Amino acid sequence: MAIVSEHYQSADRVITNMRDGQPSTTVKYPPAVQKTQTGYRSGPLSQVERRAFARIPSNVANERKLISALEAEQMTYEPRPDRAFMVHDRDYTLTESECGVFDMAATFHNGRTIYRESMRGSIGLVGTYSFPMRPTPQQISGYAGALMRQSAPAKPEVNLMRVIGELRDAHHLFRAANYRPRNVREVAGSYLNYVFGVKPTQSDFRRVADVVLHLDPYIGRYVRSEKVRLRRSRTRELFRDSKSGTLVAKKFGSASPSYADFPLTSGVNLRVSNTIFFSEYSFGDVWNPDFSWSLTAVRSVRSFATFEYFIPEPDGLEGRLRRYRQLATAAVGGGLDAPTAYDLTPWTWVVDWFVDVGGLLHYQQQVADNQMITTLSGSSYYEEVKAIASFHGIRYAPGTNVGAWPSEATRQPAAVSTFHQVFHQRRSGSPYAISPTWDLSTQQWAIAAAMGIARSKGVPIIG
Repeated sequence: MAIVSEHYQSADRVITNMRDGQPSTTVKYPPAVQKTQTGYRSGPLSQVERRAFARIPSNVANERKLISALEAEQMTYEPRPDRAFMVHDRDYTLTESECGVFDMAATFHNGRTIYRESMRGSIGLVGTYSFPMRPTPQQISGYAGALMRQSAPAKPEVNLMRVIGELRDAHHLFRAANYRPRNVREVAGSYLNYVFGVKPTQSDFRRVADVVLHLDPYIGRYVRSEKVRLRRSRTRELFRDSKSGTLVAKKFGSASPSYADFPLTSGVNLRVSNTIFFSEYSFGDVWNPDFSWSLTAVRSVRSFATFEYFIPEPDGLEGRLRRYRQLATAAVGGGLDAPTAYDLTPWTWVVDWFVDVGGLLHYQQQVADNQMITTLSGSSYYEEVKAIASFHGIRYAPGTNVGAWPSEATRQPAAVSTFHQVFHQRRSGSPYAISPTWDLSTQQWAIAAAMGIARSKGVPIIG
């Protein structure tokens, strides 16, 4: 799919000032909504499109090698449905603003004559906030990469090797993981000799039973974690500017245009429009409008990812784990009394347990660096500005003929103007990094394919 560039804006807003119920001047404010977007856009994918974004041929070949290796060791994994890596690049800008309209009535008098005047005017926030120099794409990617590493699930959550490594008898299990018995005679004899270094005694078996019970919840959690998706995100604020203040606008004089812009902060102005603010009466009296305003600008980087695990396991393991737990509980509870337990049938399950756990350890060692994969990942860079300004009333400034034409004014409820500006730049990641590179190793391609993930060039995100 091709990248599309879209732009939308509402019509310009033209507000007519009123004086004594009659139109006087007009003022133009920017459109209420302006949007631009560059990226991929589509509706739901058709079946034809979904097939077009299926896994690439090299993925299939690598996965077949992985499946063959698993089957040779009687290991299985839960296949996932095919799915595209549905994160795409996008640049998005939105500016929204609202004007405030106010009404006032004024009265002049000199003791003999009373003169009344009504006015309608408006205020609006205009311009574009000027952020400091934007970080480079490399800097943004570096920030996001650090955030993604911080948000990744902690190693102990799925690292069975670490849990076992903390046990007193860990060396037996790691030794078991490096030995692959090939026939029944090996399993029945030399395997346990190899694991223990000598012919195991009853006390050895009881220590194993203790280990089985200790590890049972960890192994169960480890096996079940393949069915879990962990959505994680983390944000880092790079810049913040918060300002507020008040403004008493001065008279502009008769030569002023129909509005005046007052600079509030970097790039953002308050536009004020009303006839009474732009005309100095012959007797010199003027009214100065009174405003308050606030603005907050924030620049941030966010990483996001959905983590999943690739965990092959011995075929039928979950059912056998329940049986091992029952046998270990019985062994620890006593009831067996023999000088040598090695030849007793009730202990033959220990061999099976070593084989199963050794298989788990063996494959975690093989895929440890690539076991955790992201099915959706990427980074977002934001620049957002929110501002508000309010008109509170007027301050009377008498002219040269003080007392000749005293004046007063009344007004309607305060007028409020708002301004919201956001820039969002999203960049896609890959199954193993926040960066968009898909230069994966053979094992990474195989695991991605086994998890049902296919690289999708330019596939749009839906919704």
